[in-house]
This record gives sequence, structure tokens and C-alpha cells, in this order.
Amino acid sequence: MLKNEVFPKIKATFHDEIPIFMQDNSPVHTAKIIKEYLNNQEDIGLIDWPVKGADLNPVENLWSYLQFGVSKLIRQNGKPKNSDDLWDYIELIWDLLKRTSYHVNLYQSMPKRVSAVCLKKGGWSKY
Repeated sequence: MLKNEVFPKIKATFHDEIPIFMQDNSPVHTAKIIKEYLNNQEDIGLIDWPVKGADLNPVENLWSYLQFGVSKLIRQNGKPKNSDDLWDYIELIWDLLKRTSYHVNLYQSMPKRVSAVCLKKGGWSKY
């Protein structure tokens, strides 16, 4: 996926610049084959990101939003009977997320998040 989809799009966007790729280095999010592939890419810059660094990844917040919403639906309506029912729950929460502009607010909060982490010299902030 990185080789055939992600990096070609990144390279097309940045043209002659060397883009910087940041990956969460937590062991549950990495694989040896991916690390080897990334280390062999001369036209992609890598950030030495700590395993337990401050979380600036808005996708983690989206996952949390979905998880909380699905859990609430399960408490209200019971466990899904099959994968199609679970998917229906996920779609309901995703649609709610879009209607409330949660994702837009999350994106717009990134400058504040980065500033807060910088003030803490890379440590944890309220985010």
C-alpha cells in the first residue's frame, strides 16, 4: 500500500521536494517489513518519532469518537447480531461525526495542539 498508493501520491504532491513521513513507532503500529522499506527510501524523509510521544494524530481522536459512539449504541440497542449490524452502527456514528463537523474542528485544532506540545518541549499536553 505504501509503495503503490501512499508514496506515489505524496511524491506527486511534493514534486521535487523530499516529503517527511511520520509514523507512530509504537510496536503495535509497526512491522519489521515496513521499517525496512521506509529505511530504504531515499526520496522520503523520516522523523525519529518516540514510541510514547505526545499524540498529535487526529485519526486517534476519530477512532475514539467512533468507539465511544458505537459503545453508546450498543448500550441503548444491544450488541449487533452480525457484521452488517455492526457496520450500520459505525455508519450512524460516522454520519453524526460529519454533521457535527467534529473532523473539521479536529483539523483546525492542530496548530494549537502542536504549539502546546512545543511549549511542553515534546511532552504531554492537554490534548
